[in-house]
Amino acid sequence: DPMPAATAVDRIGWGWGVIGLLRDRGVKNVISYDSAEKARKENEFANRRVEDYWKLRTLFEEGRISIPKDDDLVGQLGALRLKEPDNKGRMQMKSKKEMLADGVESPDKADSLCICFSVRDQAYIARDNGSRGYRSGKSEFELNNEYGWMAV
Repeated sequence: DPMPAATAVDRIGWGWGVIGLLRDRGVKNVISYDSAEKARKENEFANRRVEDYWKLRTLFEEGRISIPKDDDLVGQLGALRLKEPDNKGRMQMKSKKEMLADGVESPDKADSLCICFSVRDQAYIARDNGSRGYRSGKSEFELNNEYGWMAV
């Protein structure tokens, strides 16, 4: 059976068990992802989640990403919101708990896409092959607009 080059799993919640099962079954290169970890650029971002979503946003902004035509995924990306910077001036975004309090469901598909790009940049890089996925045509995004900061 073919094995993926890598398998990234969000280790928060059910993820710990999934990681264990995959490793027990011989899946190689299982990557444990934790969005609450400190950011690589910890002076700019409050945690890894906001840093990785900002990276994903930048890929859309540059037109370097193409995603499947999936209204749920696009809606989840558009529902993400930034918050005021933390007390150190670092960028932060609403947590899943805060989103739920606002009546927004967990952005599971968006998280999967974000995690994918966090661990392997080339997974969904846009190619000029006439694919029917969504592709960003905007050169600038407003941070605080009614469409959210990930709008495509």
